[in-house]
Amino acid sequence: MQLSVNTKYAIRLISALSEIPQPVSAASISEQIGLSLRAVETVHAVLRRHGITEALCGARGGIRLALPLSDITVGKLMRCFGDGADFKGCRATRLSDCPTQSECAACSNWDNISVRIQDFLDEITLKEIIGQ
Repeated sequence: MQLSVNTKYAIRLISALSEIPQPVSAASISEQIGLSLRAVETVHAVLRRHGITEALCGARGGIRLALPLSDITVGKLMRCFGDGADFKGCRATRLSDCPTQSECAACSNWDNISVRIQDFLDEITLKEIIGQ
């Protein structure tokens, strides 16, 4: 299991935003964390759709966290960017490609493993990871 680049960027962005009490411009935060402005805007757009960050307009506007770190889990972030704990026990890339699906005991076991790992990831908060 690997995190996507955008999930890794999201963790960097959230970590930086957690240290700044007021909204910050996308340009400023991109410079601070060493990501392109486009990457910050792309990641922020996804996080905003999921209620993790928000954007405020006006002279004192910018990006800020909409949730405390204790309410943001690794599992939630992974789902935001299409990552997930979806393990397959065979070489079939889609369930419909599996010729022995109806009699395969491994399939349901791998589904159970995926669910349990996702549940575990949903218990790990960014507060625990970032340490604030």
